[in-house]
Amino acid sequence: MSKADFMEWITLANHDTDTVDLLINQKGHADIIIYHIHQAKEVLFKLLK
Repeated sequence: MSKADFMEWITLANHDTDTVDLLINQKGHADIIIYHIHQAKEVLFKLLK
């Protein structure tokens, strides 16, 4: 994986965690918050392979 690809995946994981923060602060729906936590986790696990 190239450095550019790696950084793109990190950016995507950051977007998901930013979304989680926003949803928590706005008392968003728990299922959507969990979805974005899961997405960020999957991206980060993919990078560890």
